[in-house]
Amino acid sequence: LDPIIMSKVKPAFLRGEYEMAVFRCFKEVEMRVRDKDPSLAGESGVDLMNKGFGPNGPLMKGADKKERGAMRELLTGAFAMFRNPSAHQEVQFDEPIEVVDMICFANQLLRMIGRI
Repeated sequence: LDPIIMSKVKPAFLRGEYEMAVFRCFKEVEMRVRDKDPSLAGESGVDLMNKGFGPNGPLMKGADKKERGAMRELLTGAFAMFRNPSAHQEVQFDEPIEVVDMICFANQLLRMIGRI
């Protein structure tokens, strides 16, 4: 796993703080996207992904239009499903393995963002 996930997310997971673990790993995704271009400094969440990977966004400029759109949709969907609920309300996770899956998904997103 990514070193940030290992240092900040794993301890929360081991303490049973599943909501915090999920929120923290997607917060890291958000920060890494924002760090890719100075014009994204004031953006967050779904708006950040739409601006960064949208048709006129600064990220993945050389990529095929469909690939760029797929990346935008992947990230906006991930934020809408996993990060936003934990950011705006209390979420109860009953299955630790489900949380592991979310952490691994965020880890894969971090790898993809790292290649941009």
